[in-house]
Amino acid sequence: MFDDYANLRPWKGAAEILARDESWGTLYDLEQLAKNKVKVSAVTYVAPFILHNKLLQHFLHRYFNDMYVDFDFAQQTAAKVKDTEQYITNQLVHDGLREDSRDVIKTLCKLSKREFN
Repeated sequence: MFDDYANLRPWKGAAEILARDESWGTLYDLEQLAKNKVKVSAVTYVAPFILHNKLLQHFLHRYFNDMYVDFDFAQQTAAKVKDTEQYITNQLVHDGLREDSRDVIKTLCKLSKREFN
């Protein structure tokens, strides 16, 4: 991204220094996430034909799913956090919360049986 986006190019050197820094601790405690006691609701975006056409799934999902988050990776991540429920939709893309926040929040609340008003 630091090569592709002109506004990020000046920060490429700093990003590379941070990426090489090995003094960072573990970002997430997977054992603790597996013991999570708080209900987690998440939205995952997927292209419509991916849900119904398994033959195309492997080849095409990288090009037509969310352009920032791989669907399979999102599923693997959600599976690691106990009590995670997902709203998987083909109606919105990565910026769905910005595009239709009322629908997204309403659906997440309904999914989790939380109140929405």
